[in-house]
Amino acid sequence: MPWNVAPGTIWLVGSPAVVAAAATMDEVFWDHRDQFIQQTAPGEEVWRQARDRMETARLHFINAARPHVDPRHTRLTQVPVSRPPLPHLTDSGADQQPDGRPTPDASDA
Repeated sequence: MPWNVAPGTIWLVGSPAVVAAAATMDEVFWDHRDQFIQQTAPGEEVWRQARDRMETARLHFINAARPHVDPRHTRLTQVPVSRPPLPHLTDSGADQQPDGRPTPDASDA
């Protein structure tokens, strides 16, 4: 239930860029829901890919929302988790959207 309330709130008050980033994060969540909630990934590599997609989507959402709450508009580069990054996940992910496309400049949002 809280997962559905949060995106609904963003749709009501978010800028188009924040809404799009939230929609992408929501899509990734639903694509991999069972793997995240019930831990049913068929293998370690599938789990790593799902986790990477979600972390990238979360970081993209955070960077889309930050200009609205941080007067300095500081972009983050670290994925929003407290564990060491995966070996193949680099800081360059902060400048990419979850599908690998470059992130538009926040001033374009």
